Amino acid sequence: MVKLMKTIGLLLLRFVLGFFMLASGIEKLWDLSDYHSVFEPSLLPSSFVQLTAIVESLAGLMLLFGILVRSSSLALMLPLFLSMFLVPYQQAWFLSDYIQISLLFFIALILAAMKEHPFTWLNLRDEGAGQYSHTNS
Repeated sequence: MVKLMKTIGLLLLRFVLGFFMLASGIEKLWDLSDYHSVFEPSLLPSSFVQLTAIVESLAGLMLLFGILVRSSSLALMLPLFLSMFLVPYQQAWFLSDYIQISLLFFIALILAAMKEHPFTWLNLRDEGAGQYSHTNS
C-alpha cells in the first residue's frame, strides 16, 4: 500500500510540475514583450525571458510524458531558484507568487532527488520489451 501511495504521489508531483511549467513557458512564449517588462526591474537580463520560456516549455512537456524526469527537474530548478530571489512578484489570487514559485521549486527538488520514477517513458518501454522476451520451456 505504501509503495502504491508513493507511486501515485510521485506521479501527481510530476504531472503538477510539468503542467504548471509547460503553461508558464507557453504563456511567456505567447507574449514575450509583456514578460520583458517584468524582467526589467529585476537583476536578470531581459534576454533571459526567451531562454526561460523554452526551458520551461520543453522540461514541462518532458515531465508530462515522463522523459528524463530527473534532468528535466534539474533544468527547471535554476530558473525557479533565480526567480524566487531576483524577479519582483505581486500578490496572486490564491497564494502569493513567492509561495507558488517555492512550492514548484521544492517539487522539482523532490523529483530530481528520486532515483526511480514510476511510469516514465523508459520504464514503460523496457517493461513492454520484456513482456515479449520470455521463452516458453
